[in-house]
Amino acid sequence: MLSDDSMAQSLADCRVGIIGLGLIGGSMALALRGQCASIAGYDTDQAVVEQAIVRGVIDRPLDLSGSAQDVDLVIPAIPVRSIIALIQKLPAMLPGRFHVIDLGSTKSLIVKAMNELPDRIAPLGGHPMVGKEKSGLDAAESTLFRDRVFVFSPVPRTRPETLELGQQLVAAIGARPMILDPERHDQLAATISHVPHLVSSSLVDAAEGNNDEMTWMMASSGFRDSTRLAAAELTPQLDVILSNRAAILDDIARVMRSLEAMADLIELGDEAGLRAKLEIIRKRRAGMYL
Repeated sequence: MLSDDSMAQSLADCRVGIIGLGLIGGSMALALRGQCASIAGYDTDQAVVEQAIVRGVIDRPLDLSGSAQDVDLVIPAIPVRSIIALIQKLPAMLPGRFHVIDLGSTKSLIVKAMNELPDRIAPLGGHPMVGKEKSGLDAAESTLFRDRVFVFSPVPRTRPETLELGQQLVAAIGARPMILDPERHDQLAATISHVPHLVSSSLVDAAEGNNDEMTWMMASSGFRDSTRLAAAELTPQLDVILSNRAAILDDIARVMRSLEAMADLIELGDEAGLRAKLEIIRKRRAGMYL
């Protein structure tokens, strides 16, 4: 048991509390099994909590009534706007001293809210760069974070021991740490995650606009791969979009300029120009994910 003025510094000694037992939170719980002292979990759906206990994903429910201090590290794994609302209520929900590392997909608004937490709560912004089309506890897997980037966006008042604990967590789940300020994180995330989801959705919408059912009969692996993100659960995606509007709008404009440039080359019948542009893109993509 920690004294009133101390805070856990070793993951192995931490009683971890995960808020949200869907794909990300459930996978975090599975990845941390045997890496920490205990894992408690909370979900708005009590049936999910009970399922998680039966399956051995968590050890016990997480008590958010404010009546007991039973965690050293809190990990919110819920949609962005829900994380912001939770952070505002967290001091009343949990007494004592503890770390909090969120898993939200955007960082600027979360970090701003974290900076208002009382001194007894030590915050650190986090974002694992992972995801699947399927959601919920049934989709969770212990290897979800393995070899994936885990971004940390420290709050101005983030303590060195909290960042060290975050590094221990990343090592335990097999991820790769990266530190970015929240604004830069959000701009980059818009480019490589948020706007691709919108583009993927736009491709499906455009195909729907053909008004020809043969479209879906012809659609094969290329269309499937290009539109995979459009099948993702909508609620967290809307939270991401609405909490990162400026960066997303900037990147949508960049995508539109790129498409317009290609359209101009096609309209001109400029095969050499189109080949040169696509070859640069092809080489960049071919060298990724080797």
